[in-house]
Amino acid sequence: MTRSDPTVEFLMRASRFCREQADDLHGLLGPILDSTAPASAPATRDHKELLSSVRSADRQELWSRAALACLHMAVHVTDHVRALGVLLDQPQVGVPVYAHASLARSAVEAAALLMHVLAEGQPFEARFSRGVALLIADAGMAAKSAARVPSNAYMASPEAAVAKEKEQLLTLIERARIELVSNRSGDRVKGVRVTAGGPETSIEVKATDLVQRAFADLPEVYGMLSGVVHGLPWRLGDSAQVHGRQAVWQAHPMEAGGSVLAAVTAAGRAGASFALYRGFGDEPAVAGMRARAKACDEALRRYGESCGALAGKQPSIARFLAPQ
Repeated sequence: MTRSDPTVEFLMRASRFCREQADDLHGLLGPILDSTAPASAPATRDHKELLSSVRSADRQELWSRAALACLHMAVHVTDHVRALGVLLDQPQVGVPVYAHASLARSAVEAAALLMHVLAEGQPFEARFSRGVALLIADAGMAAKSAARVPSNAYMASPEAAVAKEKEQLLTLIERARIELVSNRSGDRVKGVRVTAGGPETSIEVKATDLVQRAFADLPEVYGMLSGVVHGLPWRLGDSAQVHGRQAVWQAHPMEAGGSVLAAVTAAGRAGASFALYRGFGDEPAVAGMRARAKACDEALRRYGESCGALAGKQPSIARFLAPQ
């Protein structure tokens, strides 16, 4: 492929979309965090609720940890979207067959979880309970993984230290007068109630559900990306041409473009969610990221039409959907 090749031009533009979106998200986070949230911002109202709540100091500590987790997620999205831009930066040299989907799925999943915790348009109780549930789930997964790492001649197993951190978190939660709801057998925490008699928030959330809710306008984006990430044949076979004992794998620009659209959209929504929570939803960068996602969608559509990829083509799974 040469630089004048329409496919090269499309992929180079897709790369720019990713890098510019990552730059805007990174540039948005710093000023927002350094600025004082306006009085009308959800963050300001949440802080007032915390100050007037029971066990205020303990609850502030918990929400601070949850907010930091959200910041980690936003940086995670930025990192993966930028990496996708780098991956597609030199299409003349080569385009990945599958790797773009892994980066896009990571960005989409983190953005969906961030949006879930910040719970736009919902009361602080929803955000707080989801944040505490996230902390518990995270501590549980850390303890489970640490328990599987054995000691060796050079270092002790991290099991004891991580288990202690988990117990300290649960102690803090109980001290904050947050009810821990156990399962029927009583051997694990399955939910929390941040107000007496209030609704229970489950510790376990499914990434599939979060992504479907946050990206409903990108039908089955999680399943399509996950099919590649998990190495499932129904998502890998389209990129292979097999003739007897000979096989060739070729990158599909439309597949790469679809991953770019998902990743750029994720970055835009993660940025908007964070900005809205802090009361800076009218920042030009928010509108700019939203416009870039639309431009990416349009570029993908135009390229698909120009190369015939959208002209009555059926996906490989059509044979499974056709009536027998």
